[in-house]
Amino acid sequence: EVLLDLIAKLESSLTQNGLPRSAYGYARNDSLETNKDATLSLRGSEADEAIHNFKAQLKELHTQINALPKAPKQGWDKIYLSNEKYLTLNPSKKEIANLSDDTLVSFVEMANVSDKGYIERKVDKKLLEVKKGGYTYFAENDILIAKITPCMENGKCALAKNLSNNIGFGSTEFHIFRTKAGLVNKFLFLCLNQEEVRKLATQNMTGISGHRRVPISFYENLQIPLPPLDTQNKVINVIENIEARISKLKIKAQKLKTSKIEILSKTLELKQ
Repeated sequence: EVLLDLIAKLESSLTQNGLPRSAYGYARNDSLETNKDATLSLRGSEADEAIHNFKAQLKELHTQINALPKAPKQGWDKIYLSNEKYLTLNPSKKEIANLSDDTLVSFVEMANVSDKGYIERKVDKKLLEVKKGGYTYFAENDILIAKITPCMENGKCALAKNLSNNIGFGSTEFHIFRTKAGLVNKFLFLCLNQEEVRKLATQNMTGISGHRRVPISFYENLQIPLPPLDTQNKVINVIENIEARISKLKIKAQKLKTSKIEILSKTLELKQ
């Protein structure tokens, strides 16, 4: 549903930013053979081709979404996130108790976690500087999700990648999710990084206004589908491909908007 909504917005953008023939068509038929006419006609033709390609790619996105693996009639198996067979919530610092205090680890502030699913900036610090404080511990491939308002509602979450010595510490306002065999971390991330989950989380926040947080109990009681591993990976591959195409289409939509403005500007100039 999220992907379909994104495509609908792109299609709406095409309608708003598309270049109607009435905006430039007369330039093609005008008997005045001026350089401006020729340039305008060329730009109009390029815009036509761009819109045609844009529509074709939107159609391809729908095809890819329809190609996503379908659940059996009885539905996929489901698990609660409290199921320790498949994941660990907020892993303990005791895991790294024997590491040297001089070990370099990645430190991540809340401000450096994007709402697009990645860490924007990391700073190397010695383990001694961070392990005794209240900072949150995580490791390579763990999932970070903000638990405090408004960061959680704004979608601050990320997969931990390229950590120094595979270890990270960060804000106290993160919940950490670590998958085990049978559950792919990116699949869990796709399940959790949804607006509907954030809405449910908001309804379950505790604390006073301005300092409300999602308790870990909310996630412990949350169920997610658990298709077979090969299906999880197929879903991940299709979603990643679709997201990449959507990013490119957003750029193309902006270029079409720019073309529209330029053509209308030249059209009005010719009419004066």
